[in-house]
Amino acid sequence: MWLEQPVPHRPDLAECSTLSPRIVVLSLVIGLLFRFAVLACVDYPLTGVAAGYDALGRNLAEHEVFAYDNDPYKPTIERAPLLPFFLAASFRLFGHTLLPFQLIEILLNLSTCFLVYLALTKLVPNLAGLVFLILLLCPFQAAYSGAIWFENLAGFFLVLAFVLPVLVSGTGGWFLSGIALGALALARDVYLPLVPLVAFLLILRRVGSTRMGYSTLSAVLLLAGGAAVVTPWTIRNFRVTGDFIPVSKGLVGFNLWVGTWEHYPTWMTSDEALAQQAFRNSQDRVGFEKAASLEDSLKADSAWLELALQRIGEEPRPVVDRWLSRWWQVWLSSRFLFSFRSAALAENSRAWTILKGILFLWNAAIVVLGVFGLFRAFFERSNLRWFAIPIFYTTFAYLPFHNTEARYSEPVLVFMILFAAVELQHLFGDQRNADVRYFNKL
Repeated sequence: MWLEQPVPHRPDLAECSTLSPRIVVLSLVIGLLFRFAVLACVDYPLTGVAAGYDALGRNLAEHEVFAYDNDPYKPTIERAPLLPFFLAASFRLFGHTLLPFQLIEILLNLSTCFLVYLALTKLVPNLAGLVFLILLLCPFQAAYSGAIWFENLAGFFLVLAFVLPVLVSGTGGWFLSGIALGALALARDVYLPLVPLVAFLLILRRVGSTRMGYSTLSAVLLLAGGAAVVTPWTIRNFRVTGDFIPVSKGLVGFNLWVGTWEHYPTWMTSDEALAQQAFRNSQDRVGFEKAASLEDSLKADSAWLELALQRIGEEPRPVVDRWLSRWWQVWLSSRFLFSFRSAALAENSRAWTILKGILFLWNAAIVVLGVFGLFRAFFERSNLRWFAIPIFYTTFAYLPFHNTEARYSEPVLVFMILFAAVELQHLFGDQRNADVRYFNKL
């Protein structure tokens, strides 16, 4: 099974390919300084989604209520709660300033890199050093570690969930993995179905032990860990709304509806552009106007979801074609959605355009090499296939949504980098082992 297959290697492979403790510490310091430099150069304004997270965190810290608005502080269920709770804890300790939270996020990102390194030293030691160094010097990892978005936090718990069964022996590792997956769902609710999916794979003995009973027990423990984390928030949502809402509700319906007809995001520019893409007939317009007029977010979400399901039922093939036509947006872009503090790198300037082009090529190289590395891992039946699960899940989970951005795949970029390193090792493996031996002598 995926986590138990022996990794063929030469007797000295681990010695020549893993990094010495001193180099690991030095690498972490360099990674920390790199993230500090990016934090100093990049502007992270409190606008859009970040402003919403800030309001939720501030109201939690000051008034102990999960709400966007000021007095009367009406509780909301529109957002997953984990990031606002992290913000609230930071605000309680350090006041309403973002820098302490961003420093915590940077430490979490470095922990993500180190967890991957530890797991690979057990699974594929000849790959551990290369992946560790790439992650520490990856500009996307550095940039997102300072953003008031969900990606960095979700990435940490996603990696934690998938390395714990490697690092912790026995069934206890699966329970802890379930806890991490539950926390992941509270950071981004699109990952909630990942908990039963992994449990299902365990029952089928596609991961974990070769003994059926042990795999079933592991699946039960994984589900129990996830439920232990998510259930308290589900109970809170039921008390607030009277409905069964596991994590959040209010934003899915509209995104799914737009995803059934969107070809290009140009529909956002004008009502005429919206009408050209969205409405097939007068009934579509009436349904749109009815849903848009609803002030209650839960009722509006249900109305949009009904419109989406109606469209899927009436023209399933065209809808699926539209989904598939946008799949590449999850992975291919400059992935850098931020602006710089320096006027020399102002948006649309020549320097900005060049830098964005470089970042696009950097990301494209990761994705292309990662795809080849994925095929290689499956062809060779490598135990690294375990880390492919989040990649496939994220790619398919976001297909139905509109305006899909590459930032949505940021939490799993760590695993894509891992498979890119698999391909790099295949291409330049002998030279890399020689380089690591040299570094370890320093």
